[in-house]
Formats: sequence, C-alpha cells, structure tokens
Amino acid sequence: MSPHVEDCPVALVVDDDEAARLMTRIVLEQAGIRVLEADDGVPALAILRSQQVDIVLLDVMMRTLDGFATCAALRAMPDGDRIPVMMMTGLEDAASIEWAYEAGATDFEIKPLNFDVLVHRVRYLLRSARTANALRASQIRLGQAQRLARLGHYDWNPRTGVLLCSAVAEEILGLTSGTVVLDLAELLAGADPDDGPSTRRLLADSFSRGGEFRTSHRLLAVAGQPPIHVQIEGTSGHDEDASEAIVSGVIQDVSERQRLAGLAHQLTYFDPVTGLPNRATLGMELAQILATEQQGALAVLSLDLANFSRLNDSFGREQGDQVLRAVAERVGQCLRHGERASYPARESRVSKDLLSHTGADEFYALINGLRAPEDAAVVARRILDAIAMPLMIGTQEVVLSATVGISVFPMDGSSSEDLIEHADAARRHAKAAARGGFHFYTSGINHLAANRVSMENALRRALQLGQFELYYQPKLRLADRQMVGVEALIRWHHPVLGLVSPCDFIPLAEETGLIVPLGRWIVHQACADLAGWHAQGLGGLSCAINVSPVQFETDGLLELLRETVTAHGLAPETLEIELTESALIHDTTRSISLLNEFRRQGFAVWVDDFGTGYSSLSYLRQFPVTGLKIDQSFIRDMTLNANDAAIVAAVIALSRSLHLEVVAEGIETIEQTAILEPLGCDYGQGFLYGRPMPAASIARMALLNLSS
Repeated sequence: MSPHVEDCPVALVVDDDEAARLMTRIVLEQAGIRVLEADDGVPALAILRSQQVDIVLLDVMMRTLDGFATCAALRAMPDGDRIPVMMMTGLEDAASIEWAYEAGATDFEIKPLNFDVLVHRVRYLLRSARTANALRASQIRLGQAQRLARLGHYDWNPRTGVLLCSAVAEEILGLTSGTVVLDLAELLAGADPDDGPSTRRLLADSFSRGGEFRTSHRLLAVAGQPPIHVQIEGTSGHDEDASEAIVSGVIQDVSERQRLAGLAHQLTYFDPVTGLPNRATLGMELAQILATEQQGALAVLSLDLANFSRLNDSFGREQGDQVLRAVAERVGQCLRHGERASYPARESRVSKDLLSHTGADEFYALINGLRAPEDAAVVARRILDAIAMPLMIGTQEVVLSATVGISVFPMDGSSSEDLIEHADAARRHAKAAARGGFHFYTSGINHLAANRVSMENALRRALQLGQFELYYQPKLRLADRQMVGVEALIRWHHPVLGLVSPCDFIPLAEETGLIVPLGRWIVHQACADLAGWHAQGLGGLSCAINVSPVQFETDGLLELLRETVTAHGLAPETLEIELTESALIHDTTRSISLLNEFRRQGFAVWVDDFGTGYSSLSYLRQFPVTGLKIDQSFIRDMTLNANDAAIVAAVIALSRSLHLEVVAEGIETIEQTAILEPLGCDYGQGFLYGRPMPAASIARMALLNLSS
C-alpha cells in the first residue's frame, strides 16, 4: 500500500453520496488525477490494502464505517501515516472538524464543496506528501514536518545554543536559522505571558529527562504580524554520533485550526441568531444537572411564539431575527441570570437558570432550585407577560403572544429526553386549549399552579384595595421592663380567608416581585403610626421594620426611608431596619457600603433571626450593624436543652465584646427571662410581654407602661 509516485497520482474518493462522488471524480480527472471510488469505509480500507493510493478524500458520515473510524484504521496500517487524508463535512456537523484531526486527518473541506478550491487543495496535499515521502528516508524529522501544513522543523543544541530551523520555523519564531539561543527563556521570549511559564516548565522537564514532548501556546506578534497559536512537538536526546545533546522537532502555526475549532464549537453548541445555547447544549446541561444532587424542584419550560412564521413572512428574515433576539432578552430577564430579584429567598442556588433557542419560534428554559413544582407557574406567567409587551419593529408596533408547557423533575421524568418531550407535550396541550397560557404535564400541579396564580392576583388586588394592616409586637428593655419599641408585622385582611399570616403570602410576594411595592407601603404606614404615637407623648418609642432581601437589593431603599421619616417629622434613629443574615452575605461589598450609608443617615440596623443562617459572629465585624436578634427557636428550647442555652449565652457574650446590642425573640415564660437577664441580654420580645396587636392597642399599652 505504498504511495503512488508516478506522474498520474491516484485519489480514493470515499462518500456514500453517489452524486458527490461523481462530481469529485470529474473535477479530479480533469486535473489529471486518477480516481478510485468507495461508498463506505469498509470497501475503502480494502482498496487501500490492495492498491496504490496517493490521497484519500473521505466523507464523515457513512452508513457502516464513518470517516473518523476509517481514518483511524488507515493510520494504523503499515505506512498509513504517509497518505494525506482530506475529510469532508457539512457546517451542521462542524464539531467533526476537531474530531477529524484527532482521528489523523491531514486537512478538511466544508460541504458543499468548492471544486475549484478542492483541486488546488488536493494538488497541495499531493505535493506535500511527495516531498515528505522523498525526504523521509534521510530526514525523518523534516518528513514529519512536511506531513503537516504551516509546519517548520528545528534542531537546537542546548550546549552551543545553535538553533537550526526551516523557513517556516524562522517565520513563526522570528529567529534566523543559525542563531545562538543560550536558554529557554530566550527561546520562548515571544510567548504570551499567560502561557510562557507553563511551557517553560514542560520543556525544561522534558530536556532534563529526555524523550518526546508536545506543547501548545500563543506567540505574540512577530515582525508586525498578528499573534498566533503554535504547537511544538519534539524529542530531547542525542545526535547520530551520540556526542551532543540535541532537541529536534517541529513547530506548527495552528491559528487557523484554533479559529475553525472555535467556530465549530460555536456552531455546534449555540444558536447563530440569538447566541443562546442550542438543543444539543440544552440536553447536555439538563443531563448534567440531573446527574447532581438536586436541591428543590427542577422545571423545563417549552415555549413557542404564536404566528411567528406569518410575522417572519411579513417583515422579512432580518426583522424576524430582531424579534427573536428581543424575545430572548425579555425571557432572559425573567430568569436568575437576568433579574436576580425574581428569586430572592433561595438560600441555595444549585446553578443558574438556562435559556435555550432551538428553532425558529421555539425556546426552552431550565428553572433550577424551585421550592415547589408549582412555583414554575410564577416564572411562566412572568415570561408570558414579558413577551406580551409591545415591540417596535422599525416603525411598526408588534404584539406577541406565546404558549408554555412545563415538565417537572422527577415526577414528569428522570432523563433530559423525557423532561423535554413532556414539556413539549404540555405546550401542545396549552396551545390546543388557548393561546397565551401555560400548562403543566402533570395535571395535579396545574391545580396547585392555578392556586398560586390566583393568590398572586389576589395579592395585587389587596395592594390596590388597601387590604393590608400593620400589627406591632412590643419590645421591652429587660433591665426595667420598660417598653422601648415595637416590631411592625404585616397582616392581610382577605375577603374570604380572613386574617392571613405573612408566612402564607410573603414568600409568594418575594417570588413575584410584589414585595417591593408592599415593602414601600409598610415603610409609609409604620412611619405614619410611629408619628401618631409620638404625638400622643410616646416620643421614646422606636419601630423596627423587616426589609426583604429583594427590597434590600433594590435601588432607592435609602431614599425611601429618608424621605418618609422626613415627611412624618421623625428622627431617623427611631426607625430600625431588620435584615436577615442571607441578605447581608449575598453581596458583602454592596451590603457594607449601603449599611454605612444607613448608619450615617442615623438609621439603626439589626440582624434578624440570628442563628438560622450563616450564624457567624466573625462576619459581623465587617458590617456596621447596631445589634442582632437571637432567633426564637433557641430561646424557646433553652430551658430544656443545654446546648441551646450555651449557644444563647455565647452569642450574648460575644455580641457584647463586639459592642452589639441583643434582642431575644420569642420569650414566652418567666423562666426564660430569668436565664436571659444575668447573661446581659438587652431587650426581649415575645408573647410574655405582648402578642402582635393593632396600632391603637400599642398606644394604650405603651401609655400604661409609661405611667406604671
């Protein structure tokens, strides 16, 4: 199977497409090249074993033995490494470019073939192969270089420093053959600073122990040329007389290969219109998430736009692509990598949500770490509302609608294929029922989701109709049992359910973003009530309000507080801000900056529910806070549980060392107070001193406390 060396070279064309083989045969024969044909890898290998062949043009996708396996088998044959192999692939199979090189391909051609270029490239490969084969017997290293494109060879004597290299190596290294290079640092002077140290260590190790080496790194601009990426291969050993140590090998400019590999990766894994991950990436990402331990529910949302093909026909492809990019932007803002405020209460974020564009009007979203499956309805509703906002295409306004199907892991499937398929099925069901809606694959979740959406709508109406009321729980100074302040606690007067506890609606308000206008109302109402108490002679009374992590992350909170206390004639120090540990820890740099501004303005800041989150007093040194409130779970059990009692004592002692004040929450018994007082706890809250009550009741209680 030695290569053909006569004037008429022989090419083997391997392609299961008969028409493609015929066209390739015609152009090659017109160029003076004799052509052999095979429709699959198996007969191709048989021909290579029995006939002389100078070059192989090899298709990637074939029925029995594909191009990668065929190329690998050819390279394993005796002298199989001498025959140039040009692999042919389509753009939609761009990833095969990299696989082709790994299998041993010399070059590749993208389908559909440009036959004029093909002939020149075949001639080039034939010419390179003839040169390499002619030189192989006497110069193995040079022959190795000639089998590759944009490749040069070099010999370096570390003792004398003499570097002998080919013209291509001169061009790549920016050094003239015969130059004296005394050490590796000088040899790699042109290496990119990020790559130089690692390359230098690899080569030094190879030189010290001998043997083969391979490295790849970037070279900075040489003689005004742009930076390039090179691959260096070689052997560290001795010359033919065994008298001198010598390093010999090849250096290749693989910049174009790197560029094409990047293009292949982009085309393989990302949508060219929106830049979003495509279906292949969607499947891989989902499979990877499913392979990890899940925290919370995972939902797959399948979404398509209504009448997009008609819009595309009306406005044209370019404007249609603009619509898709606008939709991608809007939907992205509904996910965690967009508006983080959509998911404020997630203490554990397994990974970011993923948005994928897989077809003309088809998108998918992976929603990870949901508290409950039905929570996906909130995201779906947000997405549908975002898409429905008017969109300007040129000078014309367009209103879009979409349909969403939802599958949930694990009840709707345990594999990525099942979850995607079931999300599609749910979308088709929603589409058949009504445009612009969403549907869960599991009917039971649809009922729960409907309740969630109904509750969300009721929350919005409650804000509009003024159905909320603030209750207040007294805070007493333990040293003299004097009432010094209150904590504002919101209640909802639902027309059907009656008085609704915040535990039942605050999480939903946070997920939907309604917590921001609700928090604004709380600030205004609390300040109004506080100003009323002060007018009744209770000027020493302060009021604490709980600030949601979402509201804390929203710009304008400080301005809201400052403007509201000013409008009601209150001193800032009478309004206390309570924040959870997780809200502070999420972005420590921003938190420290904002808290410093709070303190400069005169507002007191307390860490609420201490002990239930990170529970680290060390981080409190970073934050300019007034004090902390020990969570009621520790107070409740400290008379029965020695560990809880020890924790409470330690927290109070360390707080005092940090000059922080302490409030004990949930005090219900005299015995608990008897433990807290000797420890130096400053304040107490709990049913022992008073349950949450309306503003008027607080005024009466405070006046009685003041007169006693």
